[in-house]
Amino acid sequence: MLFFKKPEYRRFEYKPRFYDPEKEAREERLKRVRAELGMEEEGEQEQYVPHLKGHFRAEYERRRAARGNAGTWRTLRLFMILIMLFILAFYLVIRNPEAIMRFFGL
Repeated sequence: MLFFKKPEYRRFEYKPRFYDPEKEAREERLKRVRAELGMEEEGEQEQYVPHLKGHFRAEYERRRAARGNAGTWRTLRLFMILIMLFILAFYLVIRNPEAIMRFFGL
């Protein structure tokens, strides 16, 4: 007697819905004959290949220029937050030094 149910094995039962082996064999023969005769297949003409290197470089330069000012603003914002925290800490120390001493156990 088992306390836990044993998991059943998962079975892979893929059955293609529309598989016609005769049609596939016919298309394969047609493709082979066209390749032997040097004929181009339908839709297999030269495809346009863009100049990727130039596009990557242009996009990189554009993003780098846009990102340049963001770093300056981020640094300025961080500096302002640090100044505000320092002023707040200074105010708390000046206002109630005994509570700060008790907080740190001194």
